[in-house]
Amino acid sequence: GFTDPSSEKLLPDLLPQEQHVFTLVLDLNETLIYSDWK
Repeated sequence: GFTDPSSEKLLPDLLPQEQHVFTLVLDLNETLIYSDWK
């Protein structure tokens, strides 16, 4: 069965100096990536 979460939030609140920082996550599973190293 399922249990209740241990807290209301998954992550803590960001600090004021961190609130404008963005993170981009790319899922490249099963993606063909071609790199030409010269």
